[in-house]
Amino acid sequence: MRTFQLCRGEPLGKFWPQEIDMWENEYRNIEIPYRDFVRESDFCQVQTVSFQVLLERVKTWPAYQGFVKSQGEDEAKTLMMDFVEK
Repeated sequence: MRTFQLCRGEPLGKFWPQEIDMWENEYRNIEIPYRDFVRESDFCQVQTVSFQVLLERVKTWPAYQGFVKSQGEDEAKTLMMDFVEK
């Protein structure tokens, strides 16, 4: 739950581009122009990573980058430290 809050909640939530809504909706709003198309919605890739790798991935997200541009590196570091400590 903490990870989801960091991902979509405050303070990063407002920095995601609109396209994230398509992903969260599993691209259901996109019409595929083929009659025999079957939408697979149960595909899942499971990967085990260390907490450090997760933190490094967060830093690549558009929302994190937007936060850095808006709030600065120091605030971004504080955000990550708060996440680690909780």
